[in-house]
Amino acid sequence: MTEVFRQGSKAQLSGVYKVIHHRKHVAPHYVTMLFGDIFPPCLKCSSGVRFELAISAVHANAHHIFSVPRESVRSDRFMPSHRGTPPIEAPLKW
Repeated sequence: MTEVFRQGSKAQLSGVYKVIHHRKHVAPHYVTMLFGDIFPPCLKCSSGVRFELAISAVHANAHHIFSVPRESVRSDRFMPSHRGTPPIEAPLKW
């Protein structure tokens, strides 16, 4: 079963999330969220919006295989435990 996140909660993984609106005033769509980002409310359906992880992804600055200058990495923005963890993939229906 897909975990559903609501407006106001924190993203547990960086990645692409499918957005589904309660009042269906807009078709489902996809957004990118980073670990720790707060899921926003919708301007039309407020807290009726929900987010489902479609594909997890690691920011290049947080991936152990890339070397970046220390000052360019904001460690609070990336989930350090992603190392060696393959991304979660779900089929996208565009």
